[in-house]
Amino acid sequence: MDIKTTLLLVAVALHGVLALAMLARSRRTFPVIMFALAIVALMFWALGHAILETVVTHQYLLPRLPYLSASLIVSFFFIFSLTFPQKNLRRSQLLWVWSVGTLNALILVLLFFPEAIIQSVAYDAEGFREILFKPLFVVYGIYIVGLFVAAFFILIHKIRRSSGILRTQFLYIFSGSFLAALVGVSTNLILPAFGNFEFFWLGPVVSIVFSLLTVYAILRHHLLNIRVIGTEIFTGLIVTVFLVEVIFAETMRELILSLALFLLVLLFGVFLIRGTLRELRVLQELSDVKSEFISIASHQLRTPLSAIKGYISMILEGTYGDTTPQQKEALQKVYASNERLVRLVNDLLNVSRIEQGRLTYTYARTSMPQMIESIVSELQISAKFKNVELRWQNPQNAEKFITWADENKLRQSVLNLVDNAIKYTEKGFVEVRIEQDINPTLMRISVRDTGVGLSFQDKEKIFKRFSRGSDSSKLNAGGSGLGLFVAKKMVEDHRGHIWAESAGPGKGSTFIITLPFYKEKSV
Repeated sequence: MDIKTTLLLVAVALHGVLALAMLARSRRTFPVIMFALAIVALMFWALGHAILETVVTHQYLLPRLPYLSASLIVSFFFIFSLTFPQKNLRRSQLLWVWSVGTLNALILVLLFFPEAIIQSVAYDAEGFREILFKPLFVVYGIYIVGLFVAAFFILIHKIRRSSGILRTQFLYIFSGSFLAALVGVSTNLILPAFGNFEFFWLGPVVSIVFSLLTVYAILRHHLLNIRVIGTEIFTGLIVTVFLVEVIFAETMRELILSLALFLLVLLFGVFLIRGTLRELRVLQELSDVKSEFISIASHQLRTPLSAIKGYISMILEGTYGDTTPQQKEALQKVYASNERLVRLVNDLLNVSRIEQGRLTYTYARTSMPQMIESIVSELQISAKFKNVELRWQNPQNAEKFITWADENKLRQSVLNLVDNAIKYTEKGFVEVRIEQDINPTLMRISVRDTGVGLSFQDKEKIFKRFSRGSDSSKLNAGGSGLGLFVAKKMVEDHRGHIWAESAGPGKGSTFIITLPFYKEKSV
């Protein structure tokens, strides 16, 4: 058995394992079932190629099996792209499903109609050499390429319209499917049309990338994560190797020994997968308990903190009579500390929601200058207490800086940046600006300070959960390391980007957010 046949059999095994993983472990929604069927079709596509490489006599079905499988692959993939991530098929999509099904039935008839698409298969002394095609093969190729292009346009549209986890899922799916389609079409349609079958076997092997990326994208936030998939793939590979030994046994003794080893490995694999699943369930339950505790605790803390803030504000405003300068200064410190605690509670609550996949958004037209002005006004007390100048000037064309956002969530992101800049600036200023980015479709919000600055390593890690800059503890030992993590998540869910720039430790830093301008079609 040569390397090509071995790789094709590995592809058969992997696709079989992934199809079972999708159907046995995942939520069986309509798109997931369509994708599982696409993986099954990929398995038969690879199997057809493997048999074609090993059988040295002409068979009527063999040259047609890869092309029949390819037709099913692209059809199921198109329907999956059309319907994912919804749970069920909508009435408006029924016409597409019936149309694709009808076209597939026609392709099936043409493939098995004598010499309509495929004439025959040619062999030489070494085995398979080439497939001889008829003129209708061009129509078949147009159908395959057309469905792929339509599916990619749907995915690109969904990538542009989505955000957060869903956008990441679509990017994984698009990346894997585009690579697999490019290689598959090139090696099984374009090159064979010119009589070149040297790389005919490569398409099914590369399709493994598509299956793995898409399965990971669909299941990444469920119990069946990449660790389980990796365990199943590893087990499937070992089982496949022993199964091949059984199939190619030359004597009864070899057959019995190979069969016994195959059954033992299969039994071991089942126990390995079950043990991994059991372990992950326990870890998931512990994670859920932790997240639920944080969520409940955060909710319980918010009410008394809001009451404290309200009473302190009224005392500072003179509602309960005059206060001495010393009392006012003490109350301002209490107010600033209470605000930091409120933000910490909000960050904990949002981290809990992010981990549980329950962070939701309510989008509307949002004026960024108005939002920033309210943030600066709120943080002026903290800045004065630190003797830091907080600078902000409303731009002349303020009405231009409108975006499509959940105002509360986006406000918290920007507020975290400004609050951090004040915390980590011992003297000097914090400047907040908004302007048009080099890309005319984006606005740029920058928060510049003269604080502790960032090293190269700090810039790489500060947006991770519970991570802080190396010099941050010198000025603020009580930071949680959650604010920037939450800010990054929320900005990215608004189709924006966030990053930090700094000339080095002690030289200040600038945090930058870019967001798309509001357009009517954003609704």
